[in-house]
Amino acid sequence: MTTSQRFQPHKRARAVELPCRVSDVIYSAHSRPNKSYIDLVFQFPSKVNYLVFRNYFTYTITIQHFANAEDEGKEVLKGYKLMNSPQCENDAHNYHCIDVSKQFCKGFDTYRVSHLRIYLVQPSPHWIDHYLTDIKAYVVAEYSPKVPPPSSLPQTAISSASDVLSLAKSIKSQRTEYKKYDTFCSYLNKKSLESVVATAADAEIVELR
Repeated sequence: MTTSQRFQPHKRARAVELPCRVSDVIYSAHSRPNKSYIDLVFQFPSKVNYLVFRNYFTYTITIQHFANAEDEGKEVLKGYKLMNSPQCENDAHNYHCIDVSKQFCKGFDTYRVSHLRIYLVQPSPHWIDHYLTDIKAYVVAEYSPKVPPPSSLPQTAISSASDVLSLAKSIKSQRTEYKKYDTFCSYLNKKSLESVVATAADAEIVELR
């Protein structure tokens, strides 16, 4: 180990919410059977580590990725269950966190995510409607502890996807406090997106908007 490596400042990681446009539920027909889906379109190709959302009576989801407007789409996650049974509502309103690098298909480029389409499936006729709410995408990025984050932000370490989920809930309740931090550059230079790390250990979570 060289002297410069020995005294290199310790790097920490922070989960940052990415700006993206989330569509309303889009239906292929006005009545069942029909296909329904939600589009997530990012402002620019971005690295995505986690997708967090709350379910409302959706049994399974399948996700496609579109690299550009001409792309026909590639299936990256198929038949992911959100409910144990389509007939029971015990877990129909749960929050879920998808680890993109682990749960998307092998070989998927997590560094250049442009457009995700989430197909919603509910085979049971018991429920009038089904959809997802509070959909958010997060990237885990390096930052230097030499420039501390605002003291008002949550200071909880992230060691697993479940930690991202719990902190996402707390962020929702504190949304108004973060609106003054209206640009991504407040915490992270955009140019460093390509160098973000996938390790979530010793991480904290903030919201962009």
